[in-house]
Amino acid sequence: MKVPSHERAIFLALPPGVSAAAAFRAVLTSAEVRAHDFPALWDLSVGAIDILRDVPSVATVTVDALDALFAYFARVGTPEALDALVTRTWAEIPDRVREYWLGRGAFSVLKGIFRVGPRAADVDPPAAFRADRRANARFEATYRLHEVPGAHPNPFAPPEEGSLVLYPFDVRNVEGRAEAGLPPSGSETILEVFAYEAGRERHRRFLASVAASMPGARVLDPDGR
Repeated sequence: MKVPSHERAIFLALPPGVSAAAAFRAVLTSAEVRAHDFPALWDLSVGAIDILRDVPSVATVTVDALDALFAYFARVGTPEALDALVTRTWAEIPDRVREYWLGRGAFSVLKGIFRVGPRAADVDPPAAFRADRRANARFEATYRLHEVPGAHPNPFAPPEEGSLVLYPFDVRNVEGRAEAGLPPSGSETILEVFAYEAGRERHRRFLASVAASMPGARVLDPDGR
């Protein structure tokens, strides 16, 4: 079954000379954007990242605060910090959740219970769990493009709505390079944009127009459109 459009990223690849904060500002302050919104500061605190504690100069998320916030993410959201978050979370979750992530059969579970095999808690968390922790700690700005005159509103999947995502534990989005069709090594910063199916092509064109204002930036859509 095909993954829904709002779960398939469109990628905005930025050259070294264009910061993620500058790209966020270019997208969110574009004349094509009617409104945008940011998460609350306390919703961005996870693991080693604690903005309320560590960034006293920022009281709320605004486009002007993005430089300080993203610099903080890059400084604190290291691979080691993510590893620590994964280790702590793996130890805290119930056994049944660990079994889900390990994908172990009933026989393996029973062996762990009767101590003739490793318990789920004694098995290292799989790579998929680490990737899930990274993705769950996302910085997401939502925006709405201006409505198209005569369009039929869809409150459940508004075509005007998009979300622009950066990962505080992977600011350059190294993990997303393969999905974006890029080689493992590279100097680009990769932002992700999500939109509903009915608006995907419009958002792709919108992002392309924003990218054109930032030399070297480009839009990559795995859908091939």
